[in-house]
Amino acid sequence: MSPIGFGTSAMGGIVSLSSAAATDSGVRAYAGGGSFGTGFSGAQARWAGENLRALASVNGLGSAGDFSYRNDNATPFNTDDDSVTRRQNNALRQIDGLAHVVGLLPGSRQIWVTASFLHRDQGVPPSGSVTANGASLGTDRLLATAAYDSHEDLGLGSSLRAQLYSVAIWQRLDDAYGDLSGGVPTQTRDLSTSSGATLAGSKPLARWLKLSAVAAGRYERFDPSSALPGAASIPPGSRVAGAGGVEARMVTQTLRLAVIPSLRLEAAKDTITRPERYRLMGADTQPATYWLPNARLALVQWSSEQVTLRANLGRYGRLPSLVERYGNTGQLLGNPNLVPESGTNADVGANWTRRGERLRLSLDGALFAAFSR
Repeated sequence: MSPIGFGTSAMGGIVSLSSAAATDSGVRAYAGGGSFGTGFSGAQARWAGENLRALASVNGLGSAGDFSYRNDNATPFNTDDDSVTRRQNNALRQIDGLAHVVGLLPGSRQIWVTASFLHRDQGVPPSGSVTANGASLGTDRLLATAAYDSHEDLGLGSSLRAQLYSVAIWQRLDDAYGDLSGGVPTQTRDLSTSSGATLAGSKPLARWLKLSAVAAGRYERFDPSSALPGAASIPPGSRVAGAGGVEARMVTQTLRLAVIPSLRLEAAKDTITRPERYRLMGADTQPATYWLPNARLALVQWSSEQVTLRANLGRYGRLPSLVERYGNTGQLLGNPNLVPESGTNADVGANWTRRGERLRLSLDGALFAAFSR
């Protein structure tokens, strides 16, 4: 289950990546390399002032990706014609950059802005023993976000974050000889955009009780197209989604136990435009509205200074992404009849930590299960 502060739930949790803020001033460069013609390099500049900190970086990455593998010549039950060959058309070239600016405000407050870009060109190797004729996939991504953080606006020990974001991804698939689609030439241009806002905060109400809440909303759109004359195109699709949730952390020192229940409600409205292969009688476009309640109960118990026990039980729901619903007019065929996934997650775990003057030893183990539908 994902933390309440992210607004939406996820099947197996969330990986949160945060841009590092500059803590000093300086410039550095770096480079490296590896197997199969892999190399990377980059440079970073940092400036840390009294009330303003800035960081900028640019990086390059390349790889031939020509590793060796066993080719069964499309006859898996006949090993006489197998051979070891090198991966074809698997090269990668990429450049990316990041700018991150943090403004420090009085009273443990800050405003930060991040902008990043990615440009990638890569070969797309065919499956099996199909000869590679140079199919390629290009990706351009722009991401911008701005946020306000505070640890005082809601009182001592509180936190507050208001965030705006926007991301655009442009993908280009060129497969003139149909390596990926059984000989059918493909040349697609797909644009995915998403913009939204998140407001999250937490506040202690007593020594034993802390409440957290979140509200989020976003608008997504998927615009696929084909650059080949006469090729069938998939109409665009869009989604308006929102989420709200609340979480309580209740601690009893007598039992050394923390009880953390949370409840989150997600809602989405899709405009479903059915392509020709899924078209039914009636209107081509129809709205679909979904409501996904998600609940979770977590228990954390400090048996001693060295041992911590934990357990979680929760229900989640996940909307199909727009690419899952519409495809990408290339390798992926979408299905507009997909409905949200739902399921139950459970896990139990323990941690043992022994601290010494110069050494700390920690052991951690967990059992977890997910039941999905």
